[in-house]
Amino acid sequence: MRSHRIRSGRSALRMLAGASLALGVLAGSAATAFAATAPHAAPARTHSAVPNAPTSSFVTYTKSNYRGKSHNITGCGGHNLPLPIKSYSWTGDGQNGLMYNQKHEAGKVVFTLHGNQNTKSPHGVGWKSILINC
Repeated sequence: MRSHRIRSGRSALRMLAGASLALGVLAGSAATAFAATAPHAAPARTHSAVPNAPTSSFVTYTKSNYRGKSHNITGCGGHNLPLPIKSYSWTGDGQNGLMYNQKHEAGKVVFTLHGNQNTKSPHGVGWKSILINC
């Protein structure tokens, strides 16, 4: 039994095989292109800090009125605050700082330090961690 022939002389089965191969290649490259351009939902929080990235800066002090030991926190991601905060200074450089009353950004955001503002307080706060949202 002879297979069906198309005008070019190729059998219908060979034509289908070639077409399915071509479609598979096109579908694969289209899926790759789509994956490269499709927006993906970023996680709300990340615990990996990127210390070398230029970001907003949060400086904490162990005494009121910006005295005592200071600790400068920069870099995208979550940071546990090492010492009780008796005063602080925030320098906004485009990224917001989300403040938490628990370590590891647990619980709900209790305050937001805005990335387009500089702010400071000579008085203590109970924050335990910050997420610099990049």
